[in-house]
Amino acid sequence: SVAMAQLSFDKKQLDFHPTYADKNVEGVFNFKNAGNYAVTILSVKSNCGCTTAKLDKMAYQPGETGKIFAKFDIGQRVGFQQKDIIVRTDDPHGKDGKGTMVQLTMQVHIPELVRETPKFVNWQIGEAKTPKTISFQVVHTEPIHVLGVESSYERLVAKLVTIKEG
Repeated sequence: SVAMAQLSFDKKQLDFHPTYADKNVEGVFNFKNAGNYAVTILSVKSNCGCTTAKLDKMAYQPGETGKIFAKFDIGQRVGFQQKDIIVRTDDPHGKDGKGTMVQLTMQVHIPELVRETPKFVNWQIGEAKTPKTISFQVVHTEPIHVLGVESSYERLVAKLVTIKEG
């Protein structure tokens, strides 16, 4: 029987629990060419611009090991985030002889600092120009000092009102 050439990964999923101060998380997916012939990685792509993946080289001989370095930029994201990285190879024993695809996953649990209700407000054309409220509550264990609020639209005035200290 022919041994199937394949990239064998130590883990296909990495879990992260960053602090609220972290700007990104970085992880490494270790793999080995467990087959009996060389395999070339054709591409390593993420399903989101916030996640990048790279590797040192593309071709791996039988028994050779490698690493895929993955980085997720947190940005304004909060809560649970799942980002997939698709690895395509030229393995001829893949589907229809067209190579194989491996899905790697980064799961990131980003702490929420504040919770807004609702997330945004809008006014319909012709609607009265009455004030609308977005309430927010600190949901993190660390104290947060809100220094102010501002609007990105110069004709919209935003004002901070403290309902309850703490």
